[in-house]
Amino acid sequence: MGPQRLRRPALAVLIQWPFLLALLVLLANDFYLKQHFANALTGKLSDFAGLFVFAQFLAAVTGAQIRRVCWITAGMFVFWKSPAASPFIAYFNSQFPLRIARVIDYGDLFALGILPVAAKMYSYRSAWQPNAIKIPVTILTVFAITATSTIPTRYHVSLILQSPQGHYAGAEVIYQKVEAMLYPLGFKCDDCELSTSYRRYVGARGELGPLRLKFNYDETSGNLFIALETFEPTPAHQAYLDDLSEKISKTLDGEGFTRTKIVRSLYFFESDAIKPTHWTLSMSLPSANILPMCAGKGYDDAEVRKAFVVLHKFLADTGAIYALDGACQNNQDRCTPAMCLHNYFGQVTGPNRWSRFFELNTQGYTGWGGTTLYIRLTDRSPTGAGEPLMRELEAQMRTALNPSVIVSLQQEK
Repeated sequence: MGPQRLRRPALAVLIQWPFLLALLVLLANDFYLKQHFANALTGKLSDFAGLFVFAQFLAAVTGAQIRRVCWITAGMFVFWKSPAASPFIAYFNSQFPLRIARVIDYGDLFALGILPVAAKMYSYRSAWQPNAIKIPVTILTVFAITATSTIPTRYHVSLILQSPQGHYAGAEVIYQKVEAMLYPLGFKCDDCELSTSYRRYVGARGELGPLRLKFNYDETSGNLFIALETFEPTPAHQAYLDDLSEKISKTLDGEGFTRTKIVRSLYFFESDAIKPTHWTLSMSLPSANILPMCAGKGYDDAEVRKAFVVLHKFLADTGAIYALDGACQNNQDRCTPAMCLHNYFGQVTGPNRWSRFFELNTQGYTGWGGTTLYIRLTDRSPTGAGEPLMRELEAQMRTALNPSVIVSLQQEK
């Protein structure tokens, strides 16, 4: 009995070789190939295999028409890969212990080309029908789909080193010592900005796979925060990172550093030690219109110009670090300087780039009634130091802007 095609394929699709092959590719790529052969191919392979599996699986369990499911899948994928999904991801991660993440890369949209293939192969049936594996395959498919977007478990070593009181060295001096030790071990700095305290190193991609080291030094307190992590938490990886952490500590002993804390853990995510407070400063500009900025005409309203002049000075005075990981939600935001940026400043609190007391970003909304600018501050300081900063910014805006502009500061609950 040769291959045949059925008019109404259902869960039987889960035990056909096209589906099983795509599922195998998805699992192999996510849990082995990406870690050992990181390149453009393995970076895109999961998108192709994942879309094939997701579309056929969704059609099978819902009984919906495969063509309709493919259109829905395409829309969901475009949304997921766009900045529009960022608020949903942020909300999900704030409410649930399992964190999700994705990389915004519009090149991934080429994977949508696999959906017509998934639709055509959906009705394929072979003579071999291993019905006994339907339930295990269903469970494995759910795992594969969710694991693609969740942040994987990793082994993490966290260190805090303290400079001798009153003798805080500059960041460049410290990192010269660190790099003299790391570079011979095969590490390289893939995120180094001499003007900031944060640096990230990657390397040791041999038998141990990718390893990542993050350093963040606070010159005001003399604290150096270090994180060593791997996404393959095997005993060999753990032993290597434990040994490396000791080498780093000994290397910095010569600079007078003493280790005040070390934590080793297998974890899904890092939670904030202090629950953040959020402040939003809004400015309603009835006559303003940001949209012409997208046509390259620049600012078309004096009040908009004034608001951003005040904001730029405020950020300069606070020593904000511009991190180019977009915060935009609307198209017009992308045409406005100071939008699309998360601005981090204040004391360093951890090894990540964003591990600082304060995060500030700006968004604008243009409607028929005019434009409203929103400046949002996330305050993670233990003393609530963000409130006087925002009240000072509010006072500066009220002084600089026309009295007709409605300026309001609110604390979000």
